[in-house]
Amino acid sequence: MSEKFFIVTEESPHRQEYLDYKANCAEVNELVKRFMIQSGIESTEYCAENTVFLICATKEDKLKFGNQLNENGYQNGLYAFKKNSTVNKTWVSLLKSKGLEVKHKPFVAFFFDGHYGKTRSRIFEIKGTVYLSFESEYEIKIPKGFREIPGSKFYKAIESQ
Repeated sequence: MSEKFFIVTEESPHRQEYLDYKANCAEVNELVKRFMIQSGIESTEYCAENTVFLICATKEDKLKFGNQLNENGYQNGLYAFKKNSTVNKTWVSLLKSKGLEVKHKPFVAFFFDGHYGKTRSRIFEIKGTVYLSFESEYEIKIPKGFREIPGSKFYKAIESQ
């Protein structure tokens, strides 16, 4: 396996795709905070999707919303509100009224042509610079707008935080 390190420049559409995802996360998180308070949800741990709202239900949440939560919890203690529950319908309606859609983190392996099999990646932004690492079993063809950097510069950026 070989790993390469990059700065994703403005020449790459993937830079903006990632920055849009980060901005969306922040916007959705603020909406979720208000939604949870207004709905009387005690938990502070959640997973927000476009069609379903999930929480790590506290004892109080299970008592209050028991009939609205799916009986079987998901992995990691998450419980989904039933699709037809008041809370879930309110969540979906709120997203629509705000013109928001919950975006998913871009899948870095798709940035690279012809990659399949075992890969590993990281992508993050520090002070306006988008850093990315990609590890693959196969030769890595560098996409347009990706500037390769030494691993030491990549790790130095991480350590600066």
